[in-house]
Amino acid sequence: MTNNKNKLGGLFLAILVMMVSLSSCNDTETYAEKKDKERDAINAYMQKINAKIITEEEFRNNGYVTDTLKQEWVLLQKSSVYMQVINRGTFYNQETLEKTGEKVELDKRMKDGQTSSILCRFIETNLMTTQIILTNITRDALAIPETMTVYRSSDTYVGSFISGQSLMYASYGSLSVPSGWLVPLAYLNIGRCGTKYDEIAKIRLIVPHSQGQASATQNVYPCLYEISYQEGK
Repeated sequence: MTNNKNKLGGLFLAILVMMVSLSSCNDTETYAEKKDKERDAINAYMQKINAKIITEEEFRNNGYVTDTLKQEWVLLQKSSVYMQVINRGTFYNQETLEKTGEKVELDKRMKDGQTSSILCRFIETNLMTTQIILTNITRDALAIPETMTVYRSSDTYVGSFISGQSLMYASYGSLSVPSGWLVPLAYLNIGRCGTKYDEIAKIRLIVPHSQGQASATQNVYPCLYEISYQEGK
């Protein structure tokens, strides 16, 4: 009788362990399922704002600008980043403007082989939760803009945050600038305001986890960013 009880007890324990194991498997999301949720969050946001997605060819034909009144966003296929250009960065030749009053626009895009110091103001929102998770547009942070050093080699941009001058580094522990932040640099004029007509570059981005900061990459969530880019000293 005792042996039968032991056998039954052992069988019950084995079944219990199996049930717990199966339950744990069901509770664990696969990477594919997480990516599906990420896509759903991006699509839900686009539908909410009634976004109009344009192609890279349309973007190029429009002079690398988007119509914010029409909620135009360009999908950049290589990175899967969505971008809305609020201002591409507008800078004029100060000497010509003072002498003749003529507005001669300057090309301030980064050149091949150039290294630049770039200052950013940003708002970072988790699109899964729709909550702002990080921003340096606050009274306390105004004196210290996000600072990064960026190097361009052909069509590749590599950036590093500056320790002590980076909320992103302080929050996520990586000096590497997320790839999604660097994608817009191919299209933007990065300068400093010298005339009353100048405007610094400002964009909105939807960055998938694969192009995002460390936490987004690890936990598979997309971020909505509003970022301004200004040439540092």
